[in-house]
Amino acid sequence: SVVNPSTGCESSRSAVTVTVTQADAISASTSAASICQGQSITLTAANTATTPTQNYSYSWICSTTGSGATTANTNNPASVNPTAAGNYVYTVTGTDGSCSAVNTVSVTVNALPTITSATASPNPVCSGASITLTGASVPSNAGAAIIGTGTTNEWATTGV
Repeated sequence: SVVNPSTGCESSRSAVTVTVTQADAISASTSAASICQGQSITLTAANTATTPTQNYSYSWICSTTGSGATTANTNNPASVNPTAAGNYVYTVTGTDGSCSAVNTVSVTVNALPTITSATASPNPVCSGASITLTGASVPSNAGAAIIGTGTTNEWATTGV
């Protein structure tokens, strides 16, 4: 109804029907739950309703420095390149008009081991002779570290 402020008269009332619906749920997934520093991940969101009501637009974000997604990424799927080791929780928001849904996915970015030394012996060496390559690193976690693979490597150089 409407009331005229100068006369105090009120109009007749009109019924209004409002339909309230529950927003469809969304899923959040990652191409890898654990990666090494320097690798990228792909984040994907999807409407999980059997018969979707919403046609969501998605936005990914993680406010933690080093996550690679401190500003909103509206691609879906979204490619993200974390720049620092750590545990990150990425939040996706699906929006369609006044309806929205939120979900999260976690990713662990593992630090790379630090190489503390790398040597070749003997050095210098003549072409065709064998050498021993030795390396040392500080593992980023407790346990054994494997440096390189295999026992024999061959290199060829040109223009030396």
